[in-house]
Amino acid sequence: MATITLRVQWALWGTEAGGSGYHQLACSAGEISRDAVDWVVTRYLPGTPHAGPHSWPQVTIGWLRDDSLGDCLAVGIHDRAVPDAAGPGAVDAHGRTVTRARLYYVRFPDAARSRVSYSDLYEALSAVRLPAASPEPVRADLAVRPGPAPAPAEFALRVAALLLSGYPVCVLGAEDLTVTERLGFLDAVASLLPYGMRARLSVSTWAGSTAAHRFRLFFAAVPRSGAEDIAVAWDQAGTVPNAGGACAAYLSWLREDTVRRVEQLAAAGQPAGFAPEEVRRLLSGLGIAAPDTPAGPDPEPAAPPARPGRRRIRGARASVAVIAAVLLVAALVVIAAVTS
Repeated sequence: MATITLRVQWALWGTEAGGSGYHQLACSAGEISRDAVDWVVTRYLPGTPHAGPHSWPQVTIGWLRDDSLGDCLAVGIHDRAVPDAAGPGAVDAHGRTVTRARLYYVRFPDAARSRVSYSDLYEALSAVRLPAASPEPVRADLAVRPGPAPAPAEFALRVAALLLSGYPVCVLGAEDLTVTERLGFLDAVASLLPYGMRARLSVSTWAGSTAAHRFRLFFAAVPRSGAEDIAVAWDQAGTVPNAGGACAAYLSWLREDTVRRVEQLAAAGQPAGFAPEEVRRLLSGLGIAAPDTPAGPDPEPAAPPARPGRRRIRGARASVAVIAAVLLVAALVVIAAVTS
């Protein structure tokens, strides 16, 4: 088992005890802008989990393409602000338990070089408390274990192939699993895709049914209303639909020699996404002949803006300016009619 050290940008998102609004509380003085941090955290907010023995913490892993750092993994650890066996912790101005998200930004090439797993990242980063004593990026020591974590083989195979359809996949009925066990399954699915796809694969150990998130693979208690997610039942391979086309061809390829396929896919570290043309290139590169699969509603764009927060703010300001101009013209028309 090897140990590597990663340089990690960080941010803390939440509110103070008695506060009424959630916002960025602190962040490292690094290359990633505050706007980009805000964009990522609002994109990958999982919502509040149902009460239960495994409600907290929850882990999200998203992605960001940054001008300075390039492709990054955005790891979020969501927990109560003051977990305490004697009580629920701090409360906000409305009497709700205060939750906070510790966010860590890891350069994807650093993770790909050692084939770091989600479980490896969580174990190392959960020990890094925020806010850090210094605004500088922190260093995290990762114990990299060879091979994927154990998981239901056929179920993981089918879910991995289904992700090539472009539809988000929601795993139901896994409330009894710990966060570590859920991460183990997410690792198993990711190991059945080229490692480079983790640069565009967003996952979560939990997502609420009302959360407007952009996860591609996630656990939940109930499906989202109105979403085009594909819901499957935990460890029930028969509930995973056969999407046909590229998905079916890829599943057959995985089944031929799964152990060897996993080794082959682990070595494919070039960042890649789930857009139809990228899936076609993936299959062609692996020598898989397959008919096209109708593209699903890809939950994420191919390339998020490097400074998305600022663009969003400018767009919002432009919208406000247009509305103000329309109202001004309307007011002038009314004044002219009254005075005429």
